[in-house]
Parts: sequence; C-alpha cells; structure tokens
Amino acid sequence: MAEENKSLVVKQTDIQQPMLINSPLPHLKPEQVLIRVEKFGFSTNNITYAALGNHPHFRYFEFFPIPADTEKKLSESHGNVPVWGFGTIFQSTHPSLKVGERIYGYYPIAKYVWLPVSPNHIVPDCFFASRDHLPKDRKPYNQYYRCQNDSMYVKEKEDYIMLYRPLFWTSFWCDDWLDLNKYFGGKTVVISSASSKTSFCLGYLLQKSNAINKSSLRVVGLTSPSNVSFSKSLGIYDEIYTYDDLKKIDVNNGPFVYIDVTGNPKLYASLIDHLGQTRICKAVSLGMTQPNAATEGLGFRGMEMFFTPEWMKKRREISSVSDITKKMTRAWSWLMTDCNKWVKMRQVVGEEEVEKEYIEVAKGKMDPNTGLVFSMWQSSVFPSAKL
Repeated sequence: MAEENKSLVVKQTDIQQPMLINSPLPHLKPEQVLIRVEKFGFSTNNITYAALGNHPHFRYFEFFPIPADTEKKLSESHGNVPVWGFGTIFQSTHPSLKVGERIYGYYPIAKYVWLPVSPNHIVPDCFFASRDHLPKDRKPYNQYYRCQNDSMYVKEKEDYIMLYRPLFWTSFWCDDWLDLNKYFGGKTVVISSASSKTSFCLGYLLQKSNAINKSSLRVVGLTSPSNVSFSKSLGIYDEIYTYDDLKKIDVNNGPFVYIDVTGNPKLYASLIDHLGQTRICKAVSLGMTQPNAATEGLGFRGMEMFFTPEWMKKRREISSVSDITKKMTRAWSWLMTDCNKWVKMRQVVGEEEVEKEYIEVAKGKMDPNTGLVFSMWQSSVFPSAKL
C-alpha cells in the first residue's frame, strides 16, 4: 500500500501560486473510505472555486482541509482546490462500499482522498460524505455517485461527464430559475465570458427553453477578441460582441438580463453606462473567469449572486422529485448528444504537468475549444474498475 499522498494546493492570497505537497495517508476509522482519485475535469470554474476559497459564503477551501501535520505547516496559508472527477475505492471500512467501486464526485487535486461516510445517507446509486462543519445546503457537493447504478454514467463518456457535469448543472439550475421567474421580464439575456463552458451551456439551455416555450428571447454573448470566432462557431448565441464593442448592443432589445461570469465590476459598469440601469431588469453573478479583476467580489453594485445549492433547495419545495428528475434527464440527454461538437479533449498527466497547466489556466491562458482532463498519476490509463 502507498504510504504518502501527493496534493496540489494553492496559496490562499495568490491562487496563481500552486505547490505540490506530501502528506501521510490516514488510518481509516469505521465507516470511511479512501478513494484513489484517477482523473478529473479542469476549467475556469475550478479557478472560481479557488478565488472564492475563503469567501464567508462559499468556503470552498473548507471541503478538503490540509492536514495540520503536512510539511511546512501549510494548513493556514494554503488551500485545496475542489474538482469533479472519477476515482476508485482503494480502502473501505464501510460494509456497503467495496474496494474497486467506481465513484464520481467532488475531490481535491490529489492522488488520494479519504471521506467519512454519512451513516444515514447511503443508497444504491450514491452516498454522502459527512461535513458537519459546512451549511446543510452544501449537500450537492457532499454527494458521491456510485457509477454502477448512476443513471447518468456512461463509461465511454467519462471525460465529457467530468468536464460538463458540474458546469452544466450550474447552467441548468440558473436557466431553470430564470425560466420559472419568466426571465424577470427580460427580452434579451446578455452573458459575459461567452466562450466559457458555464456561459455557453447556459446559452444552449436558454435556446432550448426558447424552443419549448415558443418564445423569442435573445441570447447575446460578450467575449474577448481572441474568442469571438470560437463563440460564433458554437451556434448558440444570437449575437456576439467583444467587451470593447458592447455599445453595439441595441438598447431597443431590452429589458435586459445580465449574467456575469467574469466577476469584473468594470465590465458591468460599462454595460450600465451603455444600456442604462433602468433597462437592466436583473443582474446576476454566476462565476468569476477573471478573478484578478474581481476586486469587489461577487454581488457588486446591486448584482444578485446565484448559488446552485440554494436554488435547488427552494426548487424541491415547489416541485415534485419526479418532475425535477424528468427535466434533468431530458437536459442531460441533450448535452451528451451535442457536447462532443464543442471542444476537443486534452489529457494532462503527472503531478508536475498538472501543476504547470494549473498555472496557465489560473493566468487565463486557456484555449476555449479545449476540454482539460487532469490526472496526478503518471499514466491516464487505469485498471478497469469493478462496477
């Protein structure tokens, strides 16, 4: 058995400074599992997790605290960046979770992770990790899917599932929220960072809702000059403008809903200057693809923060589980049919290569037509998991 874990952590005050650290593997207590993290998707969404790691509302660094006895005593100065991926149970002291089971869920950037299993939340298709120090609405992050019984799992689609599942559901629930609220009276939805996966998945779902509702809601994307061609190639947006050209948006197509995925307050100020505050019926913060520009944090100048777990909780109070499941299943089927047309998958293997690529993404140097799959292991080919 391996005696050490290898993790990539980031400096809390400068997320562009990652560090590889060693830590001992724990001795499992009853009802715990040790998972070998084999591969995970990586995008600007994960940089958002890092940027908000210490935010009092999101607290992403608290999901996987750095052990206090790690080298250089980093538990107070650094944090683990959460990712979504696949792993295999390497050790288990839980009678219902067997070694070799394939698991999809929320992991740190590491070779291994240990999880305490919530005793009252284990069913054939999933189990939940116990994180009593976090708010109860963090339940979606604590859910780990047992691939053998997960209706959304397709072995041949693992890379796409890792990349899109967390991003897509953020977009899905935001679209659901907008749709249920009749877009707050808006006639055009303007989405920044149009080339990011969260943004174009939202645009994709807005167009699907358009077709279902037989409505004429316009979907406009804002992006940098270098990403205009890619954003247009998606065939999702009705119009694409660069940030410098946002004044070309026709003010007569309002009222407007603005979905901010950059976290850049100057961009929002420019949009207000052009459209006028009264024409913007709702402004929503959904991400932070430009963390260096986000000097005011999320929710600036009257902007509302959309947080998926909070809306999911409210949604369950007004809709039946069967209705929600039906809508989710339909949307996931759409995605799995269309997503292979949008980006080219690229694997990054080995801890040092992962560290290098992390820095590139953190600095905003990511090709929008690339989907990244990371593995801390030297080979991205693993023995078949027992399903």
